[in-house]
Amino acid sequence: MDAQKQKALAMAKALEPHVNTVLLSEVLAEATRQRVQPVKEEVLARYDYRINLELGGHREKDHGEKITDPEKLHLTTDDCTPYYAELHERYVAMGYDDLPEVGYCPLLIAEHLKIDAENELLDAGCEMLGIESGRVYGKNRKKMLDLLIGLVVNAPGYIEPKLPA
Repeated sequence: MDAQKQKALAMAKALEPHVNTVLLSEVLAEATRQRVQPVKEEVLARYDYRINLELGGHREKDHGEKITDPEKLHLTTDDCTPYYAELHERYVAMGYDDLPEVGYCPLLIAEHLKIDAENELLDAGCEMLGIESGRVYGKNRKKMLDLLIGLVVNAPGYIEPKLPA
């Protein structure tokens, strides 16, 4: 085996724990999304929050429209405290009883864990390649993540991580 191939295999082996963490965090984020998103939408449907044109960043024709997408709640000046309080109760009932306080979302926490795992993979991979990880952002961040994950999962002998039972 030539030296370049040996170096790639050694890199893949060293990055394997980071890649496994990313892959498992992706599964966690998607599973959490499937459980949480419908609840967010169901609870939001009971409230009458409206888009406020004064906040900017949206079309004039949307002013006063009812918000039906939880991701657009930032476009209202209405008090959303009741929505977040109800969501918190629902999250706790669903088993997410370790949330620090009202306003914390299990989905955002899972997505944050995924981003942390990706950043650790990027840091480790970039260090091995002699690249400053802070310079890898935007489309290049996604390409680098795909490259590093592909290097590991396509290496001979790679075993996919298993979810705990």
